[in-house]
Amino acid sequence: MSLSQVDTCWAAVVVFYSCLHLVDRLASRLNIHPQSHGDRQRFLTKHHRSILVAYNDLKDASEIARYGTMNQFQTMYPATTVQTILIDQHLVAIETYVLAIFQPPPAPPPASP
Repeated sequence: MSLSQVDTCWAAVVVFYSCLHLVDRLASRLNIHPQSHGDRQRFLTKHHRSILVAYNDLKDASEIARYGTMNQFQTMYPATTVQTILIDQHLVAIETYVLAIFQPPPAPPPASP
């Protein structure tokens, strides 16, 4: 099933806010509680640079979806771009990164004597 133009706009917004909550979860580990998007960007720049570009790309898409026209959004994010880039690449990368921090792989078993 393909998403309609309106659905893709809303999907971009939902994806960004899902990402925002993941960033807030990371920040809470350090007892940091961002109050703005700028706070989150500074936090990522200082502590988690590897996901900063994905965060910013999701934020930009969300802002175009909310404040731009439908044509602006469709020009920037045509066809399946919301699914293939914003969700499957950016959001999945951030989710994977955060999951690895909160659920690191188990330690290897002790060596046999």
